[in-house]
Amino acid sequence: MLSIISFALALAATAIAITSAHLGWRSIRRSRQRLEELAESICLLRVSQESMERNASDARRRLSESDIALAEVRTGVEELQSRFEDVESYAAVCVPQKPASSGLNINRRVEAVRLLKEGHSEEQVAAELAIALSEVRLIGHLERNAPKPAAKRGRRVA
Repeated sequence: MLSIISFALALAATAIAITSAHLGWRSIRRSRQRLEELAESICLLRVSQESMERNASDARRRLSESDIALAEVRTGVEELQSRFEDVESYAAVCVPQKPASSGLNINRRVEAVRLLKEGHSEEQVAAELAIALSEVRLIGHLERNAPKPAAKRGRRVA
């Protein structure tokens, strides 16, 4: 009976060893699968890193090109500003500046009456004198409907 118990114990020990070996192989397979997944992830990260490095290099190149273009634009703006100042200085010599426009400029109203009497259209007068068309129409209306002054009658002194 002792031999049967020892045989049973040996058989149980063998079964445990086989089971643990089987479980060991299963865990080894799982570990290998995880290791392969990690290797794939590392490869993908390397590809990502290389792509990001290329993008960073392209961005640096574009930035330096932009800096060069910006410097050219600044130079152009400075040149145009210098030319504008030159033209502005010549313009002050060649063309007198127009006086500031006021809301009550009698000279313009008198000039409008003169131009209307000469036969210019209301639109032409408004454009030439830089006043509103409605104002020119009002001036024309008032001029046409104004009472005519009576001729002075008096004695002639001989």
